[in-house]
Amino acid sequence: MPRETSYENINLGKVLREARKNSRLSQETVAEKCGMSTRYVSAIESGKKNPTFSYVYHFVRLTNADPVAIFHPENQTINDTREQIDRMLKRCSDDTVDITLTILKALMTKESDLL
Repeated sequence: MPRETSYENINLGKVLREARKNSRLSQETVAEKCGMSTRYVSAIESGKKNPTFSYVYHFVRLTNADPVAIFHPENQTINDTREQIDRMLKRCSDDTVDITLTILKALMTKESDLL
């Protein structure tokens, strides 16, 4: 069972700031679209205020951020790797995708045998 991450250990403001920057949005744009003041967005990102559920909901929809990445930032490296694999597969031919799938299935079988 995965280890639970304590809410206190998550710097939600920092995670939201990174997601906003990755979406190439300014604090002003996020504030306007989420119906908040720029000052409030800044206070959230600096950890001075906690966001409301409404803010997080609108933020995730606006930025297309992955909610799992917001609430489980410790898994972001795994998500980044999976996204990188996905991007690479999208550039591959169907034959290469088929070969990759065969290799992946073999690796998973081998991993199952080791457990």
